[in-house]
Amino acid sequence: MRSVVLKGLFAFAAAAVVLSAARQEVPTARFVEPAAAAPHLRLSDESFPLPVTTPSVHAVSLVPMASGRLLAAWFGGTREGARDVSVYLSRFDGRQWSPAEAIATPARMSAATGHYTRKLGNPVLHVDARGLLHLFVVSVAIGGWSTSYIEHAVSSDGGRSFSEAERLRLSPFLNLSHLVRTPALNLADGGFLLPAYFELGRKYPVAIRFDAGGRVVSRQRLPGPAHLLQPAVSVHGTDRAEAFMRDARKRRVHACSYGGEPGGRPAGSWSPAVPIDVENPDSSVAVLPASDGGHWLACNPLLRSSRSELVLQKLDASLRKEETIVAVRAADGEFSYPALALTDDGRIHLVYTDRRKGLTHRIFEVSHE
Repeated sequence: MRSVVLKGLFAFAAAAVVLSAARQEVPTARFVEPAAAAPHLRLSDESFPLPVTTPSVHAVSLVPMASGRLLAAWFGGTREGARDVSVYLSRFDGRQWSPAEAIATPARMSAATGHYTRKLGNPVLHVDARGLLHLFVVSVAIGGWSTSYIEHAVSSDGGRSFSEAERLRLSPFLNLSHLVRTPALNLADGGFLLPAYFELGRKYPVAIRFDAGGRVVSRQRLPGPAHLLQPAVSVHGTDRAEAFMRDARKRRVHACSYGGEPGGRPAGSWSPAVPIDVENPDSSVAVLPASDGGHWLACNPLLRSSRSELVLQKLDASLRKEETIVAVRAADGEFSYPALALTDDGRIHLVYTDRRKGLTHRIFEVSHE
């Protein structure tokens, strides 16, 4: 009887979220055009392990800083979902990573938000137009990831200290089941757009819009079939974007585009997500825009061996496959949940989970061949 009641509550919550999103008027977004990567790259010989201090690590987030530097955040503990999992931060100065610092723990999160927190996951870092560093973290009190919340903290000193975390209010009933995984995009009005996803019952991606003060102003569902997760967004110009998502059913990357089309959908809307010719066995992807109008997509392209190969896949402007660069491959390994960043020296940085025991940093440079 109890399980029936809980399922009914969850179904009602999911319906309330969907109806709320459908009624919301979403203003058209204008993006700050990001720097674009070179259309031809080569994998350098450089490889840097990140300074992990726990038996298990996963879900790294990466953000570029000035002068070729990086910040990275990830979660680590005895295993994913364990009560001892914390969120860690490290800095890359161009030569090495600094010692890992714990910036969020379940106990600290409980004290800051006033809500019991049992486990943490999926941190996301973002630097806004004012130079403030935002930290988003997934938290769970009871159950699994489908009953999660998104917590939000801000740093004005580059991650050396953070404000008290606050829980995002994203749905009118229970406020459950929103998660983050991929980077946000800055907007011309000083705000930013944070890709996220909903997991309770019917899974689907969403775009959460923040104003210049870092406050949520809208939540927009991206249309498409069920079981799409973890949208990663690539921006070209100020009004064109592509979202790339994992799919637990078809095991192919799905994509949808943002912005109006002549004679087509209205401005400020997303097209329905459709599969593209990129295989990916239900794993997170990462993306960066290329200067020729295409995209660089980090994904796991082998269906039979799942996450044993991680590649950087070049897509043209029509999302057709071009060059493929293998970053890592091993028959007995898992190389997953990639994060990409383009630094101001023109290099692409890839960091990924290495067998769930470490995080590895590889660098791609411009190829002149």
